[in-house]
Amino acid sequence: MKLETQWRNDDTLPMNIVLLKRQQVKQLDLYNFIYCTLLTVFIHCYLATPLLMMLFKKFILKYDEAYITPLKFSLPFDYQDNIIKFIIIYMLDYVIACSLAYLINCSLFFLTVTMNQLGTLFVLLQADFRGIIQSRDKDIDIKIKNTIKRHLILSE
Repeated sequence: MKLETQWRNDDTLPMNIVLLKRQQVKQLDLYNFIYCTLLTVFIHCYLATPLLMMLFKKFILKYDEAYITPLKFSLPFDYQDNIIKFIIIYMLDYVIACSLAYLINCSLFFLTVTMNQLGTLFVLLQADFRGIIQSRDKDIDIKIKNTIKRHLILSE
């Protein structure tokens, strides 16, 4: 969509629009940080807790615990008798689950960012039209046409 071509220097914008633009970028950055942090914590809690409980029961409490991986893949070898093989398989499942979680959630986050940028562009368009209307110049038609050309990406 090339939305970055629509961002203008702060020098050409009114101060309230500059503040709005900066606020939206900071807000988006904060949401990104919180969202990715919570996603990471959730994935690690969801996948590490069963592994730690299983290892605790096996080695501390000395229970006869079966090794269970998060993703139930069929493997050509048995890993129930070897803790090293089990941990390697568990870590592979861990990497696959983390990759899938980030792939799915980051694509959804991309849509959120795009919608946020489009909202900002509409606010910039509104501000441009307000500025043109308030200026009451004779060449108002030319200014409106130039503004429409500059914001043409919103109609595509």
